[in-house]
Amino acid sequence: MLLFFCKPDAPAVKGALPVKNVKIKIDTLYQSKYYSLQDSTGSYTVSVYLNELNRGVFRYRYKGTKPLQLQTKAMQTVLNTVFKDTSLHINLHTFIWGALSKSGHNDFLMSKRLALAAAQSDAWNKKTGKPFTGHENPFVLKLANHAQIYPELSTLFRKFGYKIEVSGVEKVFILPAEKLPFWDEISGQANRKDKLPFDCQTWFSIEKSKN
Repeated sequence: MLLFFCKPDAPAVKGALPVKNVKIKIDTLYQSKYYSLQDSTGSYTVSVYLNELNRGVFRYRYKGTKPLQLQTKAMQTVLNTVFKDTSLHINLHTFIWGALSKSGHNDFLMSKRLALAAAQSDAWNKKTGKPFTGHENPFVLKLANHAQIYPELSTLFRKFGYKIEVSGVEKVFILPAEKLPFWDEISGQANRKDKLPFDCQTWFSIEKSKN
């Protein structure tokens, strides 16, 4: 999935009021609006793309050392500002997560869940590291949703009235289980030589819950 940017010049930002030190700014070159929060746990940024081609797409980035479970409180604060920003006039629908494996701060939570789901799946060929039928991208997409490898994100977005699910997967990484960075944690649940998917570029779709 590619992103394209255009229209380099735009006025300085004056949007929704920041919440709890959430800072807001517009990058006129990349036509993006940034909502950022920095505290003792790290730096949290949500980028909303403003150009027509990527309208409704937003992205999350974190710099720090905390695993996903300890990021959600700050994420909620930032997203609260995003969803309350009446100046956006954008229907947000696609959430870019990037790689599942966040090795920079040793966060392999979703990667571990994906690998274990594949290890337990009769549709995944553990000898070849491929699904028995079809391509690994759609297989991993379906598996990630079926196994619900992202409960923290589901809970987070539910607070804002949204349902979230994996909508796009690219560049699936596959390794023998014994070479995975979290092998010690899953060694009792997978065979050493099983070739398992554990990482991929990931997109989520979000939509307003009907109830």
